[in-house]
Amino acid sequence: MVDFTLSPERAQHHPWHDQILLRGTGLGLTPLFIGGTPVQHEEFLKPFLSGEEEPLTSHIHSEPGDPANYLEKRGKGLQTTARKEGEDRIVNGDNSGHSSTAGPPTRFAGFCAPVRNILVAPGKGAASVAASFTSPACLVGAMSVGVMPAAFEAALQFGKTRPESRGTGTSEQTKCPDLLMDIKMRTDAARFLTWKTANAYDNGHGLELCLDAKIFCSDLAVKSVVDAMSAVGMSSNDKDTVFPSLLNDAMCLPRFDGGNVGMRRRGLEKLMVADGYQPWGSTFE
Repeated sequence: MVDFTLSPERAQHHPWHDQILLRGTGLGLTPLFIGGTPVQHEEFLKPFLSGEEEPLTSHIHSEPGDPANYLEKRGKGLQTTARKEGEDRIVNGDNSGHSSTAGPPTRFAGFCAPVRNILVAPGKGAASVAASFTSPACLVGAMSVGVMPAAFEAALQFGKTRPESRGTGTSEQTKCPDLLMDIKMRTDAARFLTWKTANAYDNGHGLELCLDAKIFCSDLAVKSVVDAMSAVGMSSNDKDTVFPSLLNDAMCLPRFDGGNVGMRRRGLEKLMVADGYQPWGSTFE
């Protein structure tokens, strides 16, 4: 995981759809890694390991109406159903994808899933979904770390090379250096948390830190880009600058891969109220 967190951090200058495509495929395979049998591993991983084709997979967990609270006592649960019919499961339901994709709505109408393809036993699906979204939370933290230095560097460069009409550059105005200092410190803090999280995950105790990294880093990415744009001023709205693109990227991170408010903070809340919770256990392990 430590090595895997470095690539999204370093890829901020490359198209994000490439990153999402790669990590989306990894997320789609995660339930197979967690719950699949050796026979399923051999069958379903073969296309991805052969190097002969370009297979894709995904993990659909976005029903219309937002399923974030589907496990709550007063929640509606998931509306997609799987009905047993002989040795098969017949799936019916709707899922919504991102509007930038081709055909984001996905409808299962009498979709037949052979029982041999089912990854986990009935009653274990929710745990599998939760486990599948644990490691990607750390990666979203790394993606957030990739956005922040890009915003910092662009604002710093602007301040050094494009002085304002009154004859002072951004770097010479008291408020603007302070904003840049804040971005720099946030970036370093987020980076260290992400690296710590990845190391903890590799050693088997990174659940809480994965949630921390997702929430903390993605929220800071939004604030850092906004502060960078504030330091630059109105020029940051120009389409020929990197700031509009960075802002679009940053704004999706708190809601991407499990929303911070509806899913990630609720998961952290459950950890904190559980009996035997050790607040600093993951910090010093």
